[in-house]
Amino acid sequence: MIRKLLLAAAVFAAATPALAQTAEPKFSVAKTTIGDIMANPEAKAAFAKVMPELAANPQLEQGYSMTLPDIVQYVPDLTPEKLKEIDAGLAKVK
Repeated sequence: MIRKLLLAAAVFAAATPALAQTAEPKFSVAKTTIGDIMANPEAKAAFAKVMPELAANPQLEQGYSMTLPDIVQYVPDLTPEKLKEIDAGLAKVK
């Protein structure tokens, strides 16, 4: 019985790195608030790379509790293509 448990633990430990690679990204356009993006230097840089004017706009603070898709109606330049580009950058943030 103990051998089976040890074997199961060893198999799980070996599979853990593979599971970590398939985990959801820490940041995403759909789930992460703008405030959380702006609070993380790497995420902020990924966002600012695509939308530098918006990232530097002081009015953005008004939307810190919202996600980027939530503010699309207020920011015409925030197109679906831009959201995908931002999301790809955010997915690289560890």
